[in-house]
Amino acid sequence: MATFTIRLPDSMVGQLSSAEVRNWLSDFLRAPGELPDDPGSGDFRVSLTLPEQLVLSLAARLGCSPSTALRRLASWRLELWQDQATQTESADLGTLRSVDQRLPALDFGEGQRHDETPLPPINGTLVLIEVCIALIVIGWMIFSQSRDANS
Repeated sequence: MATFTIRLPDSMVGQLSSAEVRNWLSDFLRAPGELPDDPGSGDFRVSLTLPEQLVLSLAARLGCSPSTALRRLASWRLELWQDQATQTESADLGTLRSVDQRLPALDFGEGQRHDETPLPPINGTLVLIEVCIALIVIGWMIFSQSRDANS
């Protein structure tokens, strides 16, 4: 294993983990295909612990640096995920369109409808941290109450 530090464009920040990229790397090298062009480096950096030989194999196969190869791999996988999410969302919206046509549009000021308001991206790491903190607090409360009851 080796640590690879790569620069990321804004669109990839918070979406990569070593374990995830290791899986993507193994999957791709088992069944190689086309990867998109390098989305370009950005101002953010991420360090990933990955099998050095697999990363070097990917870079050699693509004829580019390891960091460029990893960005291209991540771009491909994140693009696939977003395409699947978009297809699912489109199918869901198609189902809801008939319902939406019967309902009046809600005005949230300045003529903007509720379904046109962009939502911020969900950061899975932050959600996981929040869940862990909640579980720790709940566990501590249960422990404190059982300890007080036994006193």
